[in-house]
Amino acid sequence: MGKIRTRILGLEEVEQKQKKEQKEKAAEKKKIRAPGLKGGERMVAVEVGEKEIEKMEKAKKILEEAEIKEAKKPKKIKKKIRGKKYQEAKSKVEKNKTYSIKEAIVFLKTIKYTKFDESIEIHLNVDRTGLKGEVELPYSTGKKMRVTIVDDKVLAEIEKGQINFDVLIAHPSFMPKLIKYARILGPKGLMPNPKNGTVSPNPQETAKKI
Repeated sequence: MGKIRTRILGLEEVEQKQKKEQKEKAAEKKKIRAPGLKGGERMVAVEVGEKEIEKMEKAKKILEEAEIKEAKKPKKIKKKIRGKKYQEAKSKVEKNKTYSIKEAIVFLKTIKYTKFDESIEIHLNVDRTGLKGEVELPYSTGKKMRVTIVDDKVLAEIEKGQINFDVLIAHPSFMPKLIKYARILGPKGLMPNPKNGTVSPNPQETAKKI
C-alpha cells in the first residue's frame, strides 16, 4: 500500500487548503519512476547548483585527459625468454666475426645442446631483385638420386614393371610413346612434365643439373 493521506470532508475551506498544501509538496518533490526500482520506490529530482555542475565538468575533463594519456602510452611487448642452454650457446657466438661454411659447421656442433641432430638453415642476401640460381653444397644428405633419360630400352623395362629410377627425363619426341605408361608412372610422380623441367630438348644437361 502507498502512503495514507487523511482529509477532512464537508468543509470546503479546509478541503481547498489541504489540496493546496498537497500540490505544493508535490511541486517541491517531483517524484518519478525509474526502471529497475521496486514498487513504492521513487527517484527524487534534485536541483544542482552551478558549483556542482563545474565540479562535474572538471571531473569529466580529468577523466577524458587520463584516457587520452593512456591511449598514447606505448604498449609493452612481452619478450620471449629463452632457456639457459640457449643463452649459454648464444654467448659463445662472436657477432663481429665472419665464419666460413666449414668453420660454422664445426662451431655449431660444439654449441649444440639438444639430444637430436639439429637442422641448419642457410640464408643468402643478393644485390639484384629477381635473381635466381642454384647452389651445390659440398656434402649430400646421403641419398643418391637415380636419374634416367628415356630411350627404347627404358620403355621396355617400364612395360615389364621394372622401375629403376627416381627421376625420369624425356625428350619431347618420346612423349607420345610415354602416354600409354602414364597410368604406371603418374601415381608414382615419375611421369615427365614440362612444368617440373623433366621434359627437355637437352635431356643430358637436365640430368646433370638434377
